[in-house]
Amino acid sequence: MLLYKEFSPAAVIELFSRRESLLRRLQQADRLSVYVGDELEDEALQNASLIAASYTVGGALKGRMAVLGPLKADYTHLIPTVAYLAEATEESLEPFI
Repeated sequence: MLLYKEFSPAAVIELFSRRESLLRRLQQADRLSVYVGDELEDEALQNASLIAASYTVGGALKGRMAVLGPLKADYTHLIPTVAYLAEATEESLEPFI
C-alpha cells in the first residue's frame, strides 16, 4: 500500500490500528465480494478497495482471503486472482478432510 500515493505511511498505520472495520467487512464477505471506498464504512478506507473471497473445505467455511488496495486497483486482474486463490486453497485442503 505504501507504493501508492493515496496511502501515506501515517494512513497505513492508522488503517491497521483500526482493523476492526476491515475484519467486519471480511466476515460479511460472500464467496467473492468487492468493496470500494465508502462501502468499507470507515473514513480511513475511503481511498481503498477490498476484494475478498471465502473458501470452504468439506462444505464448511474455513477462511477468507483478501487484497486491500487503492481505488484505482487493477480489478480486471485482482478479482479473478483472488477467486482463483480461494478455489486453489479449497482444492489443496480438501484431501486433509
